[in-house]
Amino acid sequence: MIAAFIQVATDDSIILDSRQIYGICLVILVVYGLISGLATSIIARLQVYFATVNILSSIAIVIALVVTASNKGNVVPAKTAFFEFTNNISWLNSPGFTFLISTTGPLWCLTGYDSAAHISEESSNASTAAPRAIIYAVSAMGVLGWATMLAISFVTTDVTSVVNSTLPLPMAQILLDNMGKKGMLAAWFFVTLTQIVGGIPQCIDASRAVYAFSRDGALPLSRYWRRLNPKTLTPIHAVWFVVFSSAVLGLLALVNLTAVEAIFNCAALALYISYAIPILMRITYGRKTFQPGPFSLGSFSVPIGTVACCFVLVQIPVQLFPLGPVTNPLDMNYAVVVLGTILIGSLGWFFLGARRWFQGPRLTILEGSSTAMEINCDNEKIRKEMENEITWTAGQAV
Repeated sequence: MIAAFIQVATDDSIILDSRQIYGICLVILVVYGLISGLATSIIARLQVYFATVNILSSIAIVIALVVTASNKGNVVPAKTAFFEFTNNISWLNSPGFTFLISTTGPLWCLTGYDSAAHISEESSNASTAAPRAIIYAVSAMGVLGWATMLAISFVTTDVTSVVNSTLPLPMAQILLDNMGKKGMLAAWFFVTLTQIVGGIPQCIDASRAVYAFSRDGALPLSRYWRRLNPKTLTPIHAVWFVVFSSAVLGLLALVNLTAVEAIFNCAALALYISYAIPILMRITYGRKTFQPGPFSLGSFSVPIGTVACCFVLVQIPVQLFPLGPVTNPLDMNYAVVVLGTILIGSLGWFFLGARRWFQGPRLTILEGSSTAMEINCDNEKIRKEMENEITWTAGQAV
């Protein structure tokens, strides 16, 4: 997005290469690390501000796009916007399958709402606030996304020319065609800002996931990653672990673009699989033993869960297919390799060692205990480490 902004602003005189884009990536990652390590109260205030900018700028851009396109006569008829089908990939004889592959976009956009669950320990009334946050986020982004897609459909007169644009992203070309250079740069600034800011909760989410797994002793060097900063009471080590890991993965773009694309292609699918597993357990194995919390879907839980699992089941093979029926080593979708490595590695780690000591999520502090601290862990060494760490953390908090 930044590369597209610079290219338009300089009238194509400056086109960033992969090394320059990676440099920008590193700067953004460092910013993510600095913000994600702040106190939760500060992050919460920042997120409210960012969310407001996101929603208002999205609405403004949709309105401006339609108005400017109308003034230029670039609006297509409703029949074209809703029913014309343009196939620009290799599955020419299968528009249905082409449509299924196109769901990659919505999958990418509608992910990350589990962040509310991962940071629930840092919020009040988490048992109701977290699930409501998920519903609000999905609903808001679903409505805004639908409005944006409608606007794009009405103002795109030639899909092929947009796809073949010299700009890094087709959306930049759509805004440029309809809003002109100045209008596009103004709108694109907020689009880019929103996207950059959107990475902050992802970094927070990932760091809290690393912290949670480390607290349960499930990662190598868990004792180090689960340390909390004495001032902010946030998992600083886990935050920078995520930043460093992301920077290393980004290096793949400088070596092999196909490899890094495989990771990107796998990201959304891997998230949806992780969402589906507990849902599947809820509607099958745990259907009779599950104890609903303060927030519950009630009788709708099983049918909604069934639809969700079926959707993910369909998406697994779809997202692992290449863009065409005939492929080669350069065009192959290697997401299946990445996903397979993750699954095999995790299962291997569990069966070769972790199954003998990993007990799942640990309840580290029990309310009402006479000592105000009671560790639920059979492994004496890990138990002692956690006792020392909780004592140290509690002291710093006081």
